[in-house]
Amino acid sequence: MNEREAQYELYRHQPDALRFDKQRDVVRDRSDLIALFCSRRAGKTEEFAFEVAETLATVRDAHAIFIGLSAKSARQIFFSKFKRLNIAHKWGFVSNEQSLSFIHPSTGSTCLVFGSDQRSDIEKAAGLSRVVLLILDECGLWRQDFLRYTIEEIVGPAMEDVPGGRVMLGGTPGRILSGFWYELTHEGKYPQYSRHSWKLRDNPFMPPDVEEKVLKKFGWTRDTPEFRRQYLGEWVIDPSTLVFSNFSDANIRSCPWKPAYGSLLSLDFGVVHSTAFLVLAQYKHHKAVMVPFSEERHGTDVASGTNPTAVADRAKALKEKYHCSRIIGDLGGIGKAYAQEMLVRHHICIEPADKHDKLALIEMVNDAFGQRKLEIDPSNVELIRQLRTLQWDELHADIAEGQRDDLVEDLCYGYQQTNHVYVAPPEPTDEPVMYKPPAKPYWAVDMGAR
Repeated sequence: MNEREAQYELYRHQPDALRFDKQRDVVRDRSDLIALFCSRRAGKTEEFAFEVAETLATVRDAHAIFIGLSAKSARQIFFSKFKRLNIAHKWGFVSNEQSLSFIHPSTGSTCLVFGSDQRSDIEKAAGLSRVVLLILDECGLWRQDFLRYTIEEIVGPAMEDVPGGRVMLGGTPGRILSGFWYELTHEGKYPQYSRHSWKLRDNPFMPPDVEEKVLKKFGWTRDTPEFRRQYLGEWVIDPSTLVFSNFSDANIRSCPWKPAYGSLLSLDFGVVHSTAFLVLAQYKHHKAVMVPFSEERHGTDVASGTNPTAVADRAKALKEKYHCSRIIGDLGGIGKAYAQEMLVRHHICIEPADKHDKLALIEMVNDAFGQRKLEIDPSNVELIRQLRTLQWDELHADIAEGQRDDLVEDLCYGYQQTNHVYVAPPEPTDEPVMYKPPAKPYWAVDMGAR
């Protein structure tokens, strides 16, 4: 064996020699919070394995934690892959199949593998000390509130006693375009996270024709939402999952500059969530019910928040401006207390909204969009965004969790209360209109009747 071959034999056991350029960019990034936003088969899991191996081989008496979507997937995706790499490259870790863990015999450092479905096991991690590395995989498929809770409240505080500890998140785009992972990777709302993104085609260890084989296998095109999400790493809406599939640009129209002959104000109360205000109006000679105004309010500020006084003041102002003859609201839960307070202290009567069958209300509104019986003024930006993006859950039984839908719910409650009266314009005629005096003067009295 010559010197060059001996050098290759030495370095091929080291993780950095096994990496490609996109993975090396992650190694050079020493940020505390890192997100790997990748497509399938891009090499993300291998990088997680390299990170665990390097960290536990160099830090004594420490813990690394890997949390996958479920215990089963964590075993198949990460534990099995790490075990193969450990054997192939002689890293020296001792694995335990029962506890799904690895320990380095020289440093005593351990890697624990969990699934996000094992909530009780994950919460035990709050009692660990010297956690130097936390990895959360498949973040796009997690319950988004639990994802943040795991990072910020369960494991995060256990990482403060080891310098240089890191949190690493990984995943592909999810089906629902909302939540913590979507905001972190798409909208950039969390600048404290350093983001790295690459696709399958950036992985030099994958055959160049993988994408074409996948397209042929499933009968997809490059525009198929599943292909764009899983293999191109793009956030994309699948039209088949949209709640309001009939809503389109044809339902966006400026309201007439004239008074409505009938309008109502719909309220959806909230404290944790926002309080929604929405006006529905009907105009003469116009077939569609229109939404000239909608807004959400947050917080408890007296002037502009969601406390009873602020809600009452806003409701009064909107009722006067849009000549609303009725006010309806969701009086379930906190809504009942709000309605009672507004009646006693502010003399505002709120009728209860009928919310017994939410799916039926959604279908009614969706059908109205399809028949052009419901139109939205373009100034209602947030309402239009919700109508265009809200998606069903996996069972197609309700709006998926984690999405803002307060205005849409308010619209559904309000629309069922409109009477849909259409006053048709007079038929045009070419005949001249002649004045015809009344048959009897208004002051005439029928003496014979007396």
